[in-house]
Amino acid sequence: MKIKTICAISAVFALSACAGVQQGLEATMTNISNDFKAAVTPRAKSNGGVVRSGGREPGSLSVEECKSSRGKTKAYMEKLVGIKLNEMNASAYTSLSESYNLKITGVKTRLGSDFGVCIIIVNHDTQRVDEFSTVIR
Repeated sequence: MKIKTICAISAVFALSACAGVQQGLEATMTNISNDFKAAVTPRAKSNGGVVRSGGREPGSLSVEECKSSRGKTKAYMEKLVGIKLNEMNASAYTSLSESYNLKITGVKTRLGSDFGVCIIIVNHDTQRVDEFSTVIR
C-alpha cells in the first residue's frame, strides 16, 4: 500500500513538473517569436511610412538611381530615398563607413519576382557614397 501511495505521489510531482516545463517552454517560444517579429520590422521611417512623390515608398529607389549613386552626398541620398540615413537604420556601421540596404523598385526578374536591394556604402570622412551593389532576385 505504501509503495502505491509513494508511486502515486511521485507521478503527481512528475506531471506537475512537466506542466511547468511546458508553460516555460511556451513562454520562451512566444518571446522568441516576438523578438523575431521586432527584428524584421523596419525600425525608422522619417515620414511615417507615407508614400513619397513619384509613387514610391520611403527607403526605395530605382536601379538607375542606385547605379548613379557613387560620389553622391549622404544628404542627397537621404532626400532621394525619403528617410534619414543614420546608425539606427544602417545594416552595418563602423568607424570608417556605414552601409544601407535600400529596396529597388520597378524591377522584374526572369522568374517574375520583383525583389531587389541596393546596398550603398557611405564614407564617414567624405559623407559620400563610396560603393554600391545591387542584388536582384
